[in-house]
Amino acid sequence: MMERSARRINAPAFLSLPGVQAWIKDRAEMTIVASIKTKAMQQLPVPLPSIEEQRRMSDLLCALDSQIEAHHQVVAGGGTRARRTRDPADGECSLVR
Repeated sequence: MMERSARRINAPAFLSLPGVQAWIKDRAEMTIVASIKTKAMQQLPVPLPSIEEQRRMSDLLCALDSQIEAHHQVVAGGGTRARRTRDPADGECSLVR
């Protein structure tokens, strides 16, 4: 499924993909230096995972952040144990002490 998103992606890596390069090349206007119009680039399909898959990835990354925080606390000599959790209302991963 192709969707557009306001979130930023790793543009250099995405634009280097062979399929994306072929898409750009098909739409490029050949002059001395190949160029492509902004309007054509705005129509570039960007595949995104489903919202459910994005939430699963977010949960996983939040759990990893929690483990990283726990390791930082161990290295720092203890203190209160903190963990990260994703707020279902806004999807943000936040630190809970």
